[in-house]
Amino acid sequence: MAKWPRTIHWCLDKACGWTEATHKLREGLKCPKCNGPTNCNLVEKL
Repeated sequence: MAKWPRTIHWCLDKACGWTEATHKLREGLKCPKCNGPTNCNLVEKL
């Protein structure tokens, strides 16, 4: 089974500073540190 592309998730609250890089699909993830909204970006292979 193929992995999902590597994604970096981060909290939109800059004061929180939470980030996570994973191959797992985490749709609708809330920040585990402050329970705020998160954003994600796919990491392109070079």
